[in-house]
Amino acid sequence: MKKTVLLFVAMFALAALACAADDKPNFTGKWVLDVEKSDFGPVPAPSSQSQDIDHKDPKLKIKTVSKNAQGEQTVESNRTTDGAENTNTQGQTEVKSKTVWDGKKLVTTMKRQINGMDIDIKDIWELAEDGKSLNITRELKTPQGDFAQKLLLKKE
Repeated sequence: MKKTVLLFVAMFALAALACAADDKPNFTGKWVLDVEKSDFGPVPAPSSQSQDIDHKDPKLKIKTVSKNAQGEQTVESNRTTDGAENTNTQGQTEVKSKTVWDGKKLVTTMKRQINGMDIDIKDIWELAEDGKSLNITRELKTPQGDFAQKLLLKKE
């Protein structure tokens, strides 16, 4: 009987560990861009940027406020992490996106037009183990060439 109980406890503990390893991160919070530790490639970096994220999987709401030489811009988007196509508007431009989980990484592919040019964007979000920083790797495909960006955001 004692061996059966120990076996049951061991199996339960292993199952709990497997479930914990499969947990997906939650990106909710206010995140501030570390401009100095980010790389925008050939695009000028903003002077500041923050993201307010409300993540209740599969729903993801993002409000981004950026400041640069042209002033302040606020962009809001709603996504789902189930791979369904989402449509948002940035200024006069429609942005179509799909977001899916890849393990603990959140991958979003987006299509948009800028000045009549088709732009494909792929964002990969990865939360640091301590939950205090968010790394975003961004790949952009444009008619003028492809480039990558690496953004580091710190939780406020």
